[in-house]
Amino acid sequence: MQKRSEDGDFEKNRAEIMSNKKAAGRILSFLGILGILLFGLSRASVLMNRSVHPLFNYATSGIFAEEKESIDVLTIGDSDVYSGLIPAKLWELSGITSFSWGEPAQRPPETYSYLKKIYQEQNPQVVFIDVNHLFRDEKLSDNLDSITRAAIEKPFPVVLYHRKLDSFQNFLAQDYTITKGYLYRDDAKKPKMKKNHFKETGKITAIHPITRWYLERSVELCRKNGSSVVLLYIPTYKEWTYSNHNAVMELGSELGLPVLDLNLEMQEEIDWGTDTADYGYHLNYSGAQKVTDRIAKYLEDNYDLEDHRGDPAYQRWQKDSEAFRGEVEKEILEKERREKERQMQGA
Repeated sequence: MQKRSEDGDFEKNRAEIMSNKKAAGRILSFLGILGILLFGLSRASVLMNRSVHPLFNYATSGIFAEEKESIDVLTIGDSDVYSGLIPAKLWELSGITSFSWGEPAQRPPETYSYLKKIYQEQNPQVVFIDVNHLFRDEKLSDNLDSITRAAIEKPFPVVLYHRKLDSFQNFLAQDYTITKGYLYRDDAKKPKMKKNHFKETGKITAIHPITRWYLERSVELCRKNGSSVVLLYIPTYKEWTYSNHNAVMELGSELGLPVLDLNLEMQEEIDWGTDTADYGYHLNYSGAQKVTDRIAKYLEDNYDLEDHRGDPAYQRWQKDSEAFRGEVEKEILEKERREKERQMQGA
């Protein structure tokens, strides 16, 4: 009886082990299929993040289609960057090569991750880090979420680009872009203006320690690669406050970095009635031209960057600049045509 019981226990244990192995095998198979699916979707999402329309092809992947170590100036940050600085115009003004790297709602952990990738191909002399994204993650949970997102995006960029998965026509687009990361917008939508918006205050917005740590890592990475770093605040009426400005000035002083807050410096130049595409969140083409003029002057006054205009090695930049201006002119004419049609239909 005892032996029969032992044999029964053995068979039962053996069956449990086999069942566990089958379950483990199913889990591994599922994870393998999920990984393949995510890899495929990620590749597709990167391709569809581009655009077949030259003016709207602002994908950050365009920087990797440029000649290696050919970018003089990099601007990196969130959507303010791809809305606020026009590399084609900067070339036109000064012969400086540049790229506007911006992702929607970009966070400091992502900035650091992107910079590591960029430095594998480019070695910009000047890096503008836009500071608007320093104020997104106010709590520990927000920062942990951003760190997780930055880690997942690296192998599975579909996390970032999932909103573009229905843009199948963009499979035909190229990584190479004449906008060099800039997104053309011509709408003009005025924000609700506040009487004391630019009123000075002594208050200082708190920057979360994790956010600051990632910024410091980004700055250290730039310096290690020989780049000069500037903390840049691109005009954004909705998201700028004087207490944010004070925080950036304090941070720049502590890190030994110059600060260029164009919200204050361009108060008289930016017209929020005509220079914003979406009620004060982002600049339109009119506002971006003004910012690019200001950046060109800042670079001329503070850095000895080479003017590549006329250099045969940079002929492609001249062609791209001319192509960009031609596309803008076509877009303006098309908008005028549509407006005339609407007026005629409403008559």
